[in-house]
Parts: sequence; structure tokens; C-alpha cells
Amino acid sequence: MKPIQYAGIFALAACAAFAAAASSPASAWFVRKHASACYTQGGLPIDLDWGIQNDSTTSDLAVLCPVEDETSRLKQNTNTLNVHGLDNSTAAVVRASACRGNYAVSGGSCASYLSTDSRGTGHYWLTIPTASVWNASTASDFGYTIVVVPRKQGSFRSTFRGYYQAGT
Repeated sequence: MKPIQYAGIFALAACAAFAAAASSPASAWFVRKHASACYTQGGLPIDLDWGIQNDSTTSDLAVLCPVEDETSRLKQNTNTLNVHGLDNSTAAVVRASACRGNYAVSGGSCASYLSTDSRGTGHYWLTIPTASVWNASTASDFGYTIVVVPRKQGSFRSTFRGYYQAGT
């Protein structure tokens, strides 16, 4: 073979290698969101720099947070969803779940709730299962997470700081 033919073969091999690398699957992703990006219901929320506390002595605080769900970060590809905060209650626990709202009709559903292990546990990190509510059959639905922060007891308030979501 002539040197010019070697150059042509090398160029074709380089182009093929580049094309294969450029079409490789998307890399893993993650997001970390502060509780201030969320919506609250009930309770008496106090929004502090480091989280949302429940200042109500009579009712729990529900914190609803939208999750990532866009072309490169589909909710059904989530493999980790963690919620973080401080459980200061001696009479109740912090509970959390992954949920979805139907896109075309009223309603939705949530996975089973997880809760802190014991009353007054201190800092918490709950890993929420998502596969039962975020999957191929629910791809068009709106995903969110809900964290229920117990009511204040005496001067002790429980806190939700934010969530971490990761996927492929």
C-alpha cells in the first residue's frame, strides 16, 4: 500500500471512532434543590436560609417539591431520591414519598411513605423509592416529592432542608 492509502484508512478509522464516541449514551446527572424551591401546605412554615421549619403547634406541614423531568433528565430514569433535614419532634416522625400528578385527568398517586426511624432522631436522610410511580407508563405525568414535617413541640421545630435527585 502507498502512504496516501494508509492516511486514508487512518482518517476513516479516526472518523468512525469519533462518531462512536459522540453517539455514546448520556452521562449520569444529579440535582440538589433547596427547600425554598418547594410549595407548602398546612402547618406554619418558617423559611430560613438553611431550610423550612414547621412553627405550628397544631398541624403538620406538607412540603411538595417538583422533580427534574426534562429531555436529558427524565424522572423515570431517577435511581436516587434523598430528602434531608432535621427531625426535632419527640411525638411524631418526618415522612416522605415520591408522587405524580396525572397530566390529562384529575388525580395522581404516591409511593409508600418512608419515615424517620424514631421520634426525635436529629438529622435525617431518607432514600425514597421511585420506580412504582415514575416509570415508562407514567412518563407524561408530573413528578414531585412530598415531605411531611411534624408540628412544633415546645420550642423544638423540625426542618426540611432539601432534596437530591440522581439518574442516568
